[in-house]
Amino acid sequence: MTVWIARLSYLILFSSLIVIFFSDLKYQIIPDEVQIALFGLIFVEKLLYGSMAILFGLFGGVVVAAPILLIYLATRGRAMGFGDVKLSFIIGFLLGIKGGYVALYIAFVIGALIGLLMIFLGRKKLKSKIAFGPFLVIGTVTVLIFQNEINKLINYWWRI
Repeated sequence: MTVWIARLSYLILFSSLIVIFFSDLKYQIIPDEVQIALFGLIFVEKLLYGSMAILFGLFGGVVVAAPILLIYLATRGRAMGFGDVKLSFIIGFLLGIKGGYVALYIAFVIGALIGLLMIFLGRKKLKSKIAFGPFLVIGTVTVLIFQNEINKLINYWWRI
């Protein structure tokens, strides 16, 4: 892939993530149109690497979205919205299983810390809704930026 195509691709990727971040933060909705555009971009990129990249991406998407889907189903949508399920699928499609789970872990940890802080400061109550999409975006961007370092840490701890 040429440099300008890669830069354009990252520009679209990060622009989509910014829209998702602020849309979910303000309205608690992740627009389907943005998710479709994001998935389409990633699909086209994976298409350049061949059909196996698409298959691995789809498998990663399903595996990463599974825990979020289980939370969504178990709580009947009260703990997670279906937009979070779709976004976690896209994250798994983009980052693969290992990167996707690291992004989810980061999202849950930061989300819990921010949620506890907001409860402690009296801005939210224990049963208040807090958008999870922004934390998914933070986890995804963190993995995208620090992917090499994260892989080194995982390999060091798990001796893979």
